[in-house]
Amino acid sequence: MGHNEIEQLLHNIERLELSEKTPLDWWSKEKAEQIALLFDQIQKLKKSLTEDIPHHQLEKLLEFFHNLQWLYKLHDKEMKKNISIICNKYRVTSVKQLDQWIDQTCHDIRDRIEHPPTISVVVSMWNGREDILQMTENMFFSGLLKHGLPNMEIIIVDDASPMQKETDEMLMRVTPVFQKAGHKVIILKSPKNLGYTHSYNIGLRKSTGNIIFVMNSDIRIMPGTMNAMIKLMLKNDEMVVRHPEIKDLNIGIVGPMLTNCGHYVPQLATKNLEINSYDDVEMSKIDHFGSEFNNLNKAAPPLAVKFVVGSFMAIKREVFKKAGFFDEKFKQGYVEESDFAYKAKKKGFDTLVARNVFVFHGGVERDKTSVAFNYSSQSQGVKLNHKHTQWLATKNELYFARNHGFLAFIEKALQFRPFMHKHVPNPIDPNQS
Repeated sequence: MGHNEIEQLLHNIERLELSEKTPLDWWSKEKAEQIALLFDQIQKLKKSLTEDIPHHQLEKLLEFFHNLQWLYKLHDKEMKKNISIICNKYRVTSVKQLDQWIDQTCHDIRDRIEHPPTISVVVSMWNGREDILQMTENMFFSGLLKHGLPNMEIIIVDDASPMQKETDEMLMRVTPVFQKAGHKVIILKSPKNLGYTHSYNIGLRKSTGNIIFVMNSDIRIMPGTMNAMIKLMLKNDEMVVRHPEIKDLNIGIVGPMLTNCGHYVPQLATKNLEINSYDDVEMSKIDHFGSEFNNLNKAAPPLAVKFVVGSFMAIKREVFKKAGFFDEKFKQGYVEESDFAYKAKKKGFDTLVARNVFVFHGGVERDKTSVAFNYSSQSQGVKLNHKHTQWLATKNELYFARNHGFLAFIEKALQFRPFMHKHVPNPIDPNQS
């Protein structure tokens, strides 16, 4: 495909008028037929990626695919009706298969674009209460600004927050501060609530980092946490000398030690740290605890695990390329991180806990059995009672079993039983040392 043909393709894409602001009544049979013609052209382009195609043109193609995926997820029912129009030549019969086809095409295109080594942060939020906004701004964003790495790409997905005005005002305060500090901030606003995994996948597909940190907005990172996790993931010389057991591992996913991770012993840092507000005094208390924890546990060896808790994870881009993104059947979250780690393992990637670093996870009066928990700012999108929450969790567990088998289901369930981790030493807790 020559440069003129690519220019014509990009011109046809522009005529579709796809963007993040495309109205919700956009989808139609006519649009599906137009996209089908574009896919035919793009399929030819895939075979000629060895040509010297200008990077700015490839970036436009990536933007087209990202916007298209976002839009057809906003039009679930219409998409399912029209998928045969778009996909009849590619043996694609479902939205999930279409996602996989597009994702692979995007990976092929991205491989032709030389990006400098970068770190991406992806966070999704669904702000339904005033205290959630306070938590996100005063705990999450302030911690990321204070303790994060330099020159980060920060992708924020606002999954149709009910408190839209207040969310916009918060982002208007936060964004210029990060930009002034040298970070790149990308804000993606969904006109419709898509749910946890859908919204995170939007941000992940948009990211360019070699290593991507998936963060929930109810965490606070500590000084040195991100850097230590990267050193472990990349197995720098110092880490291999100190911990020779990681030498032959292909590390794809790394998690930290946490508060509020249930009974998952491999990542449980402490049960003795609570906060009463999101003011500077309470944040200083968390930061002091984190610095003490990291110092006291600096010699703790990493631990190979089946999965890590999804509130904070570092993931190599290569894992997404080979294992895919989060399975969107887990729409409300829960179990999606376990499913992802099991998929990654099948592709040859190991998952580790960095037991020498701490991340605070939780908030004021966090209660996982309450209705309030379902306003957690993590793209839940609906108010659920406890029984409904349990039913969704059960559905997700059964779907995990379907994906990985009954033995894997039992194996995963046992990971939350303390007796399975008797060999794991307890971390040194600053509040008890």
